[in-house]
Amino acid sequence: MFHELLLALHGLPGSIFYARSKEQGGDDTAFSIQVLKGLPFLHPGEVAALDRLCELGTWFRYLQDFICRHKLPVKSNCFDKTDGLKHGLYLQAFCYGLDSVLDSYRKQLLLLEQDFVADPNLPVSHVQHILQEYYQLFPALQATVKNIICQKGHGCCILTIIHKRSISGADIVCRNMKRILQVCHSVMYKQITAWVLHGILMDELEEFFVQRHQPPEDTTTQRLMPSESSDDQCVISPAGHFTLRTDMLPLYFPLRIAEKILFIGESVQMFSREKKQKNGTLKTVFKTQEDGFAVELLRLQQQADFCITDVETVISKIRSCIAEHLWKLVMEEADLLAHLQLVKNLYLLGRGELFLHFIEAADHLLQAPPKPTTEYDVNITFQLTVRNIVTGDDSFLDTFHLTVPASINKLQGDSGSIESGWHRLGLAYTVDWPLHILFTERVLEKYKYTLEPL
Repeated sequence: MFHELLLALHGLPGSIFYARSKEQGGDDTAFSIQVLKGLPFLHPGEVAALDRLCELGTWFRYLQDFICRHKLPVKSNCFDKTDGLKHGLYLQAFCYGLDSVLDSYRKQLLLLEQDFVADPNLPVSHVQHILQEYYQLFPALQATVKNIICQKGHGCCILTIIHKRSISGADIVCRNMKRILQVCHSVMYKQITAWVLHGILMDELEEFFVQRHQPPEDTTTQRLMPSESSDDQCVISPAGHFTLRTDMLPLYFPLRIAEKILFIGESVQMFSREKKQKNGTLKTVFKTQEDGFAVELLRLQQQADFCITDVETVISKIRSCIAEHLWKLVMEEADLLAHLQLVKNLYLLGRGELFLHFIEAADHLLQAPPKPTTEYDVNITFQLTVRNIVTGDDSFLDTFHLTVPASINKLQGDSGSIESGWHRLGLAYTVDWPLHILFTERVLEKYKYTLEPL
């Protein structure tokens, strides 16, 4: 009988210990293992004790079935037919961590088998004593699995569920939940490392809290600020290429650190892409510091306990390196102050005498409705005005040009009258790399019609 008991503790029913399925009145698990009633050689007290032990076998079988369904890698965007969970790296890591926690239980059963071989007369209470701690651990593990299934946990959201369960007064529950969490954190650290050091987004299944931004079709949302979004769960990067999914961010992971990670990765990707276009080779922006940062991130991955202070320290170091490199590019190589002076002179009418002469010279062209050739004629007039008024400095002509778009619908205004060229006059600014991270399309959109009062 003791060998059948060991099999039942492994979740395998037999002739003495049978499985009661849902149809037979079981609970919400696949089945529950119980002792066959009416056996003459078992005392009612022994039956109650064995039923209590069989609960461990039921919980173990439930966890083992979950691991078998999700541990192996599958095709992307695939859902499990049993529980409806979307497969992914974090779910797979959770199963690996859960399986490693169950190893201690398997070893205990192996030791019990050796004890029974050495002494066949061991009482049931010996088994209860050896496996007593698992009456605390297995219900917590099963509750964690059910929470993941109920909440359709995917990606970094699984980390939040495990972290909540790790806050427990039971030492065995707390210790093993942290073991599982460490395995799942290794996936997040690898994604963070690839993103902040190489600008590579390793996230085919959309599990990471940094994702590519998909611009909405509605043009009204294009005029939002970079940090705004029509969806409260997203923070769009300044360049607008990537977004921070706050709903995928673990609750114990501060938003300020996630924003730094978003900034670092996008900057590294921008620098690497530009260098590859210019030199034909891909070089790192960190130079000799990359190996040191990789070692520090690996050390964080190997820590048993997740420490957000250590994470912020490493991320802040990487951000400082990126910010220093970015400052040299923008301030020294791109000469940001000179570009700001140009913006002030034109968009903010810092050179008022230039526009005064331009109005007099271009008035006869812009009083009438614009034609397809109006924009060309107006730009010729603007260039002549710049050369006459701003002697010795024609940098205006390299970065700015006027726009007078023509329209098929006769350019009728709100009152029904035909609009003149003055109503359509705009000023376009050609932004060079790397100033495009400051003068984004959303920013330039606000300056587009600053000449309208003219």
